[in-house]
Amino acid sequence: MTRLSWIRSIYVIQLGILISVYILYILAIIHILITKNVNLLESIWLISLSLFGLFWINYSLLKIKTVKRYVRRLFVLNINLLFNNRIVWAILGVFNKRLKLIKTIFLAYPASHNFAKEYVFDNVLEETRWHPWFTGFFIQNGKIGLKFAISSTEDDFRDENNIDKLRSIWLKMSYLQHILEVDQMTFAGILPGLFYKRNIINNLPIELDNTVVAVKKTVLSIIEYLNIEEDTPIIVLGGKGFIGNKIITEMQDRVVYCIDKNDVDLDYEIDTIITSSNNKVIILNVATQKALEENLIYFNEKVIIINEVYPEPNEELTNKIKAKGSTLFHIVGVKGRSFPRFPRAYRNGIPCCASWNSDNIDIEFIKI
Repeated sequence: MTRLSWIRSIYVIQLGILISVYILYILAIIHILITKNVNLLESIWLISLSLFGLFWINYSLLKIKTVKRYVRRLFVLNINLLFNNRIVWAILGVFNKRLKLIKTIFLAYPASHNFAKEYVFDNVLEETRWHPWFTGFFIQNGKIGLKFAISSTEDDFRDENNIDKLRSIWLKMSYLQHILEVDQMTFAGILPGLFYKRNIINNLPIELDNTVVAVKKTVLSIIEYLNIEEDTPIIVLGGKGFIGNKIITEMQDRVVYCIDKNDVDLDYEIDTIITSSNNKVIILNVATQKALEENLIYFNEKVIIINEVYPEPNEELTNKIKAKGSTLFHIVGVKGRSFPRFPRAYRNGIPCCASWNSDNIDIEFIKI
């Protein structure tokens, strides 16, 4: 902890130096204006030109990947030094109890440790593995959600030796929910399912309902968008999974087929469904990207793929799908604004698992 405190101090000093440079720059401009006796119009022109130059330099530097990465890391570190403590959250909770502006808190995790290093310095990576760090906020339907993240990955979560650490994550987020006086807390990816399967929680997680509502609405929206038949067959990849099973139950009024690698009693095959259909076929992927790769040989011009899995299909897989003549959509999530933006395909929306159900919820999807 002493070593970590020294590391934090170094980053705080670096931030202080950066701010000092800006202040000295502005003071230098003011000094020039005073000593040179320039008139008002020249003063305004010089200040405007100087500020434009300063912002242009900053913008140009942020275009450099290394600099942008460093600034992002510095921002995340310092915002947690300032705000991620019980006193701040307790004060915020007092106001939120009256105003009810903050609706939810959400915990995300990276696809890999390398991705985590885009947001935190290597020296503090270990601390963020099992301790939620504040990363920003988002707005949906006029309410605010707070974003938190850890640097652990799915391999860490599945490790049987980390069950106690997994439980500690839920307890820490539960404490934040209590002290902030918010209505719900949600988790990304496989975390809700693991919490339930390992008896960390007893009730089905709320992320299940939120995601199912969003996915169902997306499927219906795409059917309307493409102007295809309402009885178009829907094949759910991962239909026996945590989300897939619920989706199939909710869409019983449609022609729905369950395809899952764990289902040994299948009465039909995906190629048979596609071949026997006279019109389009929707393949809804709620399994993994690998599920699309494994079934690629069956795709053709009749197939419409709706991908819910994060991350979105990579360029290589996307090109293979397009070469088959199939149409590919990716569910971005629920419409809303995030500060800073969620990564990659979530940039213009909010992940389904982070959202809350609302009567006027809008869905964001993209055609890849």
